[in-house]
Amino acid sequence: MKPKITVIIPVYNVEEYISDCLNSVINQMLEGLEVIIINDGSTDNSFTICEEFASKYTNLHIYSQENRGLGFTRNRGVELSNGEYIAFLDADDYVPVNIYQELYSIAKKTNSDIILGQAWRFNSNSGKLYKPYGSDILFSKDVENKKVRDIPYVVHNGIVANKLYKSALIKDKKIRFVEGVHYEDTLFSLAAYNYADSVTVFPNIVYFWRVRERMDNPSISQQVHTLKNLKDRITVNNLCDRMLDLPKELEEEWNFFKYNNILNSFLSDVSKINPLEEKCYKGLINEYLRTMPEMFLNRLSDQNRIRYVCTLENKYDFINPLDVKKFLAKYKNGKFYLDNLNISSYYQDYLDISNNFIVSCYLDYVRVSSKKIRIGFSLILRTDWIENNDIEIRLYLNNYQKGTHNEILISKYVVNETSHYSSDLLLTKEMSFQDASLEKWYFSVRINYREFSKKIKLNKFLSSEKINIINRSFLGSVLFRSNSNGNFYLIFNNKRSLLRKIMSKVINTIKIKNR
Repeated sequence: MKPKITVIIPVYNVEEYISDCLNSVINQMLEGLEVIIINDGSTDNSFTICEEFASKYTNLHIYSQENRGLGFTRNRGVELSNGEYIAFLDADDYVPVNIYQELYSIAKKTNSDIILGQAWRFNSNSGKLYKPYGSDILFSKDVENKKVRDIPYVVHNGIVANKLYKSALIKDKKIRFVEGVHYEDTLFSLAAYNYADSVTVFPNIVYFWRVRERMDNPSISQQVHTLKNLKDRITVNNLCDRMLDLPKELEEEWNFFKYNNILNSFLSDVSKINPLEEKCYKGLINEYLRTMPEMFLNRLSDQNRIRYVCTLENKYDFINPLDVKKFLAKYKNGKFYLDNLNISSYYQDYLDISNNFIVSCYLDYVRVSSKKIRIGFSLILRTDWIENNDIEIRLYLNNYQKGTHNEILISKYVVNETSHYSSDLLLTKEMSFQDASLEKWYFSVRINYREFSKKIKLNKFLSSEKINIINRSFLGSVLFRSNSNGNFYLIFNNKRSLLRKIMSKVINTIKIKNR
């Protein structure tokens, strides 16, 4: 009988992690699961561990070869595969319980060529989970059986491990991995998107992607600040440009992604660049970014715009997010702009840092009754940036529903020596269940200037720490989430079943902490 799914697992020197990976596969409930394990010349005990597993499970098939790299090994796995669908799994990662059954069911229901879900990074020492960049936009809801040109943002999700591919698509279109370079899955993913008739987005976590604890054996994604990795990324980007004839919608999104990815990954901390490679590294990245169309500048985040401008102006010292030199910010038309970088006037307007004023916002407690929600929250602002005391901060809670915008003034503060503000907020919410629409609430901050000063002295630059995301379900009815500007969302799901849950349980105090 033809296997339903073939899982391809390349293995190279992962003796510490391979058991976790294989255990997650053998515990899957799906019948008809073929597992192809290819040992790519490991010099540790990885192959022996794989043999032990294969001796107990007949659906595990082991192959061995001299070290040829990830691209070659995955291509060999595709040639050996017999499944109706193909999945890729790296040997240091693992998959959730019964995920292949879920993905296969969705694939059969939708007949989509590609099913993709969320891949979350994890650190097994600390237990931390890291939500990937861009996932809020892509995985905010189910997207079933859509043409890729209708959801072009999907190209930002370029790894292969969080996807289920129809085998016929991969083999009929001869989609293969680039060999001999890192980021080999970029071309594969983009080609698959290009040739797919339809794609389904499954908003659940389907893959756990390890941040390796031992830095003497880092993964490829943990070595981004090396010259080889930068060269490989640009090589693969150029191959995609030459080899694929993308439709207009997909081409524009791909072009934005390839530059945004360079800014996000390879300029995230210039202090990590090898001093022996620094001149070539910076020269190559400068040359590449100069090819970026300026139409993309307004789509970049504040941080990436600053990285872009400083790179083109060779002001790399100002890119390092841990730099604590004194900066000046200029106030202009309600915004902060970095002002003492000696940047040409052409780029001055792209140095807006207004949205980075909030460090974090987190919840201290939530109390819920049938008609009222009481929230205690804390807000940390970058008041250490500001030397002047003529600034008033106002906090608002905003609600959007059915095109109507409601705004509640929570409190207001005058900037002083403290940056930590706490407040207690009572929301009265009539539990009306006439419809099941979602209401979205979020914090906003306005900064008022009682006495405008031309320059505001900043004591710090942007922090390298990303804001922790609050993502906790409360009785299935309230979801709290902090976005990149420090706002959080309260989403009230108005369904009758939720009222029954709320009324059936007395809730005193729930503490949700996330820093």
